[in-house]
Amino acid sequence: MPPDWQAGDLCSHCGGASREDVRRAWCTQLIPPGPFCRHCGSEQLPGAWYGAARMLRSVGVDQFSMPERLRAMPAAQREHFSRQYAPHQAMLERLLDDVTFAESVIGRRGWSAALEDQWLPQLPAAPETLTALSLPPSTADSDEARLTEMRDQARLPLSAWLASLARLRLGAERNEADSI
Repeated sequence: MPPDWQAGDLCSHCGGASREDVRRAWCTQLIPPGPFCRHCGSEQLPGAWYGAARMLRSVGVDQFSMPERLRAMPAAQREHFSRQYAPHQAMLERLLDDVTFAESVIGRRGWSAALEDQWLPQLPAAPETLTALSLPPSTADSDEARLTEMRDQARLPLSAWLASLARLRLGAERNEADSI
C-alpha cells in the first residue's frame, strides 16, 4: 500500500477495499469492526443506529447502557432519533464536501479527515451552531466558480483558506497551459 494509505482506500493491486472501518457512536473513532471499541470500550452498534445513539448520548445516556436502551426502544423511536440527527450529519457532510473538493484541486489530502474528526464528537450541535454552519447546495457550474462560492460562503476559516489556495492553484495551472 502507498505511504499515505488510509483504511477504506482501495487496494492498488486488486482494486478491492483494503479494510472497512466503522465509526463508533460513542467516541466517533474509526476502528476495525469488532464487538467493542478499542478507544472507549463501548459496544459496537448497528450502523443504522448511529444517529439515534448520538442523540441519546447528547441527553446523557451513558455508553454502557446505551446499547440496551436502543435494543429495547421501538424501531419507530430509533428512526425518529435518527431523523433528528440527520440535519447535523448533512451540515457536516456539506462542509466536508467543500473541503474535499478543494483538496482535490490542491492535490493534497488530510484536511477533510481532520475536520471530520474535530466536528463529529460535537454533533449533535446546538441549534444556533447548526444554523450558523449549514450551507445551501452548491450551484456553481465550474471549478473556479465553486471555489469562489466556497470562499465567499465559508462557515469555517479552513474552508475559506483552502478555497483561496485552490483558486491560486487553478490560476497557476491555467497560466502554465496558456504559455504552452
